[in-house]
Amino acid sequence: MLLCSSLLRAPEVHLGLAYAEEIDMWSLGVSVAELAMGTTPYPGHHPYDMVKFIVDTQGLPPDRLLWLGPHTNHCFERQRINGQDTWTLKTPAVIQMETGHKFCDSRKVVLTCLEDIMELMDTNTTEKEGRQFVDLLNCMMCLDTEQRIRPAAVLEHPFLVEDSRQTDEPLVWAKETLDQTEDVTPIVQEEEEEPAAIQPEAQAETRTTWRRHLTQAVRRMFCLC
Repeated sequence: MLLCSSLLRAPEVHLGLAYAEEIDMWSLGVSVAELAMGTTPYPGHHPYDMVKFIVDTQGLPPDRLLWLGPHTNHCFERQRINGQDTWTLKTPAVIQMETGHKFCDSRKVVLTCLEDIMELMDTNTTEKEGRQFVDLLNCMMCLDTEQRIRPAAVLEHPFLVEDSRQTDEPLVWAKETLDQTEDVTPIVQEEEEEPAAIQPEAQAETRTTWRRHLTQAVRRMFCLC
């Protein structure tokens, strides 16, 4: 059964674990990260490639999940380190020898951690906004399913709460069709006014617009707009 696009698949699905609504939170986090980056963070189509991208950026899933996962040995192997049995990610060479699959690094941007996304965000984004956004991502894309943030908590996160306090101006969503694919793009409804060249105010408006677009996208994904 196909749960979702491989680009959005949560780690516990790759491990073959029982899953619940937490996989949707992971998928939403990946989608939101793509909105900020302009490219998907984990673009692999083979399970090993996807798992390797996740581990390269976020580290290994918790040991308890690896021990429980029926498919853990597809991508991980047990090793005895410092007298303790632990899991490590199989190398691309081992995977190719075992399965014939040749690892393909299709990432346009290689993240060493989710915090790296701050360097890719809009230049008008403040450091505080960037840190709040990455904190939200870390909560949504937590490798531990028990610690992954819940929907109600997302809507109470400072990144979203502060935006709702700053403005209540409505957004209009325009639908465009490109290459037979429907793309929903949020735009701010603004009144026509005479051109003004006040740089600080222009930067502030751009920053607010970017944040509102992302915030409204999150809310719309929750169907709570």
